[in-house]
Amino acid sequence: MDSLLGEGGGIFNANATAVLTVNDSMFFGNQALGGTTTTLGRGGDAIGGGIENTGTATLYLNKSTLSGNQAIAGSGRTNNNIFPRRGLAAGGGLDESYSSHAFITSCLFINNQALGSAGGGLGVNGGDGLGGGIAVGISDFLGDPSDASSLSVRGSTLTGDQAIGGAGGSGATGGNGQGGGIWFGSDSTGTLDNSVITGNFALGGQAGAGGSDGQGRGGGLYIDGATVTATRTLIKKNSASTDYNDLFGTLS
Repeated sequence: MDSLLGEGGGIFNANATAVLTVNDSMFFGNQALGGTTTTLGRGGDAIGGGIENTGTATLYLNKSTLSGNQAIAGSGRTNNNIFPRRGLAAGGGLDESYSSHAFITSCLFINNQALGSAGGGLGVNGGDGLGGGIAVGISDFLGDPSDASSLSVRGSTLTGDQAIGGAGGSGATGGNGQGGGIWFGSDSTGTLDNSVITGNFALGGQAGAGGSDGQGRGGGLYIDGATVTATRTLIKKNSASTDYNDLFGTLS
């Protein structure tokens, strides 16, 4: 277990036998906080500000609200050659990893954030923020090359959620912000039905002096090669600081 990893600010649901049903509930203002490194090393990852669903677990989330939850990665002091990845933040409201499954019905995700780590030293890039509302299938970032997590969203709304890259150190690049509403990793799958994804934002991190800003892409959805279908679903009026305001990638 990574001692710097912060996961599941409100609920941590894990392992193959874990089947969790949540009805008529509110998750408000929870935080998953990655640890901070003051000596040489990367900052800690933060996943699942409201809920972390992992290890092939199953989650049924019904008629519930996730509001103002945050996954906040910790800053580190590193360099690009020794520790190439900075602290990652994923799933401000909900993170799904290690081939888990979530079924979301009649829920509201509002004003949740995934905040990548700040570059903690000279030449250190900012960390990425993935999936302000929901992140699906991030395990390839955490050392597992295949993550077949699946997500079903029905009759639900995601609005005001933000994926924000961390600021870069001096001379370095800001982190990327991807998938303000939902981020899907390459081996994951998703079904969106009769839902609304609007007013979400993906923001690249600010550059350090002499560096470059990170990319903000897919304000509504960021699909990194995943298989995702959408029916009767509105994906509109989202924003991204670089491009692809509503959708990065392809819906099947």
